Amino acid sequence: MRKNVYRVIVSVVLVGVLLSWQAYVRSERAAAASARMYKDLKTIVKQGTSQEEGQAAVDVGSVREEPATCLPPEDEAVQEEPVMLGEYRSLYEINGDMAGWLRVSEKIDYPLVQPEEPDYYLRRDFSGKESKAGTLFLSPESRLGEGGISVVYGHKMRDKSMFGTLDGYLKEEYREAHSVISVDTLYEKCQYELVAVFRARVGVPEGDFAFYDYKGDVTEAQFAEYLSGVKGLAEYEDLGSVGYGDSLLELVTCSYHTNNGRLAVLFRKVEGGEPSHPETEAVMLGG
Repeated sequence: MRKNVYRVIVSVVLVGVLLSWQAYVRSERAAAASARMYKDLKTIVKQGTSQEEGQAAVDVGSVREEPATCLPPEDEAVQEEPVMLGEYRSLYEINGDMAGWLRVSEKIDYPLVQPEEPDYYLRRDFSGKESKAGTLFLSPESRLGEGGISVVYGHKMRDKSMFGTLDGYLKEEYREAHSVISVDTLYEKCQYELVAVFRARVGVPEGDFAFYDYKGDVTEAQFAEYLSGVKGLAEYEDLGSVGYGDSLLELVTCSYHTNNGRLAVLFRKVEGGEPSHPETEAVMLGG
């Protein structure tokens, strides 16, 4: 009798170990496939950049003097349609949710998507396939590079992919090395500078600062409330020169300092001139 019980227990344990190993293998294969896909996307972007630079050289070399054409009266403003950056045209054709590219470091170097359905990419990769790592995605309310508070969400992955290294901003050395980041929209290359790092949680009592309620266009009063709330939670902040009208970008991932914890790293778009941290250059593709 005891031998039978022992055999059953051993069998159950072995089955459990086997299932766990299979799950681990599937997870590792999925992570490897995801890494290859994002590597391929980077290659497409680089190829698009090279093609655009080559086309620009051809265009400049073929300029010839043309007869004068009729111009509109000076009081009639000509509305020019924005031109999509060449390196992102192919990715936009692959996925119409493509919204830009975020480059923080060698680890955080990914395309950004902006779906109509908020959580669509929570467990889907850029191509729409099921993926534990998901894709970095903007909230539907965000207006990347145009003003207000844009928010990017990403998983804190154990293999350090996606926002798995975002908690580096809790350390001074990392902040100094990555105080200026590169954020492209489909139409513009931008630089953003670090202004705050804070930890919070989702589901706070009514009346407490709920940072996740501030997204997209906000009123001047709401903007002031947001900055005040961030200052109260900040583990690092340089918000003295931040004012209403600035374009802010908030990177958000999970934090395990409390239940339903979140880590948020806040940046401000550099409008012309140099960032407040000129000693740090914006991270470029692959750098």
